[in-house]
Amino acid sequence: MKSFQILLPVVLIAAFLAGCADLIEPLDSIDGNDTPETAILFPRLPQVHQGTVSVSDDVDYFRFVLSSPRHVAVTLAVPDDKDYNLYLMDSHDSIVGLSRGANGVTESIDIPHLNVGTYFIKILSENGAYSETQLYRLSAADADTGQTPNLHLSLGNPSQSETNIASPRNYLIARSQYAVSYDNVRRIPNWCAWHLNKNWLGTIARQDNFKTDILPAGWYAVKDGDYTGSGYDRGHMCPSGDRNAVPSDNVSTFYMTNILPQASDNNQGPWVELESYCRDLAGEGNELFIMSGHYDSLKTIASGKVTVPVRVWKIIVVLPHEETTPDQVTTLTRVIAVDMPNTDGIRSTSWKSYRTSVDQIETSTGYDFLNRVPAEIQSVIESQVDNK
Repeated sequence: MKSFQILLPVVLIAAFLAGCADLIEPLDSIDGNDTPETAILFPRLPQVHQGTVSVSDDVDYFRFVLSSPRHVAVTLAVPDDKDYNLYLMDSHDSIVGLSRGANGVTESIDIPHLNVGTYFIKILSENGAYSETQLYRLSAADADTGQTPNLHLSLGNPSQSETNIASPRNYLIARSQYAVSYDNVRRIPNWCAWHLNKNWLGTIARQDNFKTDILPAGWYAVKDGDYTGSGYDRGHMCPSGDRNAVPSDNVSTFYMTNILPQASDNNQGPWVELESYCRDLAGEGNELFIMSGHYDSLKTIASGKVTVPVRVWKIIVVLPHEETTPDQVTTLTRVIAVDMPNTDGIRSTSWKSYRTSVDQIETSTGYDFLNRVPAEIQSVIESQVDNK
């Protein structure tokens, strides 16, 4: 447990916004919001807007003003077969945050500390996608007002990661399936957080389509081929097997921003054994909040582009069915923490051999885990080593 400021979350839950925010009726850009000067004004936050990208070069602008620094979160629910991009710009037309996912992926931008000023939200098509009838749903909110958190970060954001290109070593990529803090220097995730219960599990086949993610302009995007011949597995942080209820969930786990170089005997030995154990717990009706990551640098692959870590760790908080909030964590809550060497020669070693405490992983990484859990609870559960 550390003294970092407790963050509110990444993405707003649409059901909450629908109940509390103003809903602006659909208005297409041909009606006049296709430039910053004609942007639709959001007089206050939260705000929800439905609209269309009606032609291939359509651009929709929205404007809001902050009179004090705020934690602002913006999400864009995209029609299933469309690919739209979401930008947050300042009054000088500089990009403050951006989100550019694949077809039908909900885009999200989260800025925990957005300064005083005028800001513009911009929506535009990727690859000429458009529809005159299919609506997108834009939500913008002031998360400092106590909005419901992104599910995967319900128990905390350990490095205060945010979707801000000014933080290339701690850049938040928030998807509906998981959340990642990405390091654009090491070009691997710092950590990944995801929720797991039986609703995430199904029978969809593993997609096996490792693919380049879309990152801010000027950043190197790791390719599948960067791992070829390296001697390392493409090691998932959020596992493919934890997201096999629907195809799009499984596909999302193969973005290279969810991958790091993992020794085969680690990845295919105690690591995958622990993944399977977590799915067993979820299948029994438990709610799991999982984080995984790494620390220390061993070497690089891909001509120096991608760092190979020395250690990989995982933290699992096990809660009863339908208990998913920090105040439902108690001193009796089971917390599993492991710290494994990223080496070969351990394939037959049980994951239980690598159990440690959350406090020890915090010491090794500098992160503040479970920072939305009450401090008096943290002090107990983070110091213990699981023995079940």
